[in-house]
Amino acid sequence: MTFLEIERKKMTLEFWSEILPWRNDPRVRIWSKTNRVVSYQEHLAWFQQRSTKLDNEPIFAYFANSTFIGMVRLDQVAKNSLEVSLIINPEYRGRGFGARILNDVCKYFVAMKSAEMKLTAVIHSENLASLALFSSSGFTKVTEQLPFVFLELNTF
Repeated sequence: MTFLEIERKKMTLEFWSEILPWRNDPRVRIWSKTNRVVSYQEHLAWFQQRSTKLDNEPIFAYFANSTFIGMVRLDQVAKNSLEVSLIINPEYRGRGFGARILNDVCKYFVAMKSAEMKLTAVIHSENLASLALFSSSGFTKVTEQLPFVFLELNTF
């Protein structure tokens, strides 16, 4: 397998529009907090509202050879906590891009965070692939409120 460099860019409305089919994929929705189908209008309206906070709560588009392969969102869920959300283009799942993208955003977070800021994730307890991915990137379980597991990045 050829090793492709990944590139991180700030999310734009154009790229956000491309994510909707990924987000509405039944294999993604089953693990989501909101597992219903999201309409195009709702999807765009959410981004337009959320884009006012991109300086403090970035959303990144990831590319390999100019192909849009993934998205990461960092949402402020508490005064001292950002929650990471990750989605991979269905055509590029299972190729190791999830780990590379998650590791990149963790490095970004560590470089930009203040000492008291935490990076967290909420994963469906039966989503073993995501639990393994986040664990391999340095996240550990903090608590569980079924059906979700709450994780935190160990930054030592």
